Amino acid sequence: DEAAARAATSAEAFKSMDRNGDGSISRVEATGPIAESFDDLDLNLNGGIDFVEFVYEKGSGRTSADVPK
Repeated sequence: DEAAARAATSAEAFKSMDRNGDGSISRVEATGPIAESFDDLDLNLNGGIDFVEFVYEKGSGRTSADVPK
C-alpha cells in the first residue's frame, strides 16, 4: 500500500544518509535539504537527526515537546 511504500522509501533515505550506521544523521552526514534544515529537524537539540525526527511532519506547528518518545 502507499503508506508502506512511503515508509520504506523514508527508511532507505535515512539509512543512506546515516553513513556510520549509528541511528542518527549528524550535521556532517546531512546533505541537501536535510543539511539546509538541520536545526529545524533536530527537534530534541541533541546534535543529530534520528528517524522519528527525519520523518516527523513539518509545518504542523508542533514543537520538540510533541515528538513521540
